[in-house]
Amino acid sequence: MQRLGNAWLYSPSDLIQFLENEAVTWFDRFNIERPGVLLRDEESSSEQLVQAQGDEHERKFLDQLTSEHKDIVNLRGASDASARTLDAMRGGREVIYQAHLEGDEFAGYADFLIRVEGKSDFGGFRYEVWDTKLGRSLKPYYAVQLSCYAELLELVQGVRPEYLGVVLGSGSHERLRTDDYFFYYKAVKQAFLEQQRTFHPDRVPPLSGTADYRRWTGHVTRQLEQQDDLSFIANIRTRQIERLQANGIATMTQLASFERAVDGIQKESLERLQTQAKLQLASRGLVNPTFELIPFDAEKPRLGFGGLPPSSKNDISFDIEGYPFLEDGIEYL
Repeated sequence: MQRLGNAWLYSPSDLIQFLENEAVTWFDRFNIERPGVLLRDEESSSEQLVQAQGDEHERKFLDQLTSEHKDIVNLRGASDASARTLDAMRGGREVIYQAHLEGDEFAGYADFLIRVEGKSDFGGFRYEVWDTKLGRSLKPYYAVQLSCYAELLELVQGVRPEYLGVVLGSGSHERLRTDDYFFYYKAVKQAFLEQQRTFHPDRVPPLSGTADYRRWTGHVTRQLEQQDDLSFIANIRTRQIERLQANGIATMTQLASFERAVDGIQKESLERLQTQAKLQLASRGLVNPTFELIPFDAEKPRLGFGGLPPSSKNDISFDIEGYPFLEDGIEYL
């Protein structure tokens, strides 16, 4: 997102971040409203790897289209991409790479516009939006992002594309019927715009130590640690946090010293959470964390380490390392 005078311009990727975690777009907006207040995380090596793999996947599809002798307009890096996109569409070019689409409050670069048969304001042809994704299966946010581009495309060609195209990381091509997803996209867009129109820098959204905040994760973690937030208790559930808060317990310190029952949480579960909170509080500032051994329960002999077979000199330790970008993946028996 960006501010243009008194107006705001958003991108389809803003909708994706909002869909995954509404607080992320709140922090993005706050950072523009009050620059320099928040410290944004540096891009990690994993994020850099994903970006590089995504660029390579996109390039391979472009190479495939080139090998098929398609009439391609490459607008990557073009300073006048918006005007050239419109010229290419009017000219009926087969493929427009890195097409710039804009309208109303949204704008962005679609990976590919591909010409198909059908009537539009251009004549006897129209365009579909295609995107390359590293995922090996379809994800809901693909349809939301592509539907946003489809709406922008409709403003230009006068007709909504009937299908949306995705090139998955496996190399397979998927076509999604636009109307199957378009109205869900409109609901997400409406909720996002409502968040932006009612934005107030002093109204921080609810935060949780278990959620992903993308480049704001470090800031959120530091803030929740300062607040002694319940979500930092290992293995605590969201529903348990809600029930503790309903009983006036908002921090780990409060839970550790709480001496009454909590509606909706069994006594055994509450005691386990309190013990965990005490251990984590006692471990703060220590190199080696404080711990307690759970006593053996004869009624549950297979619980925890008790579920392991007796040790043997023939034991083998097997450490599985994942690498999601191998073309055929990895299967373990």
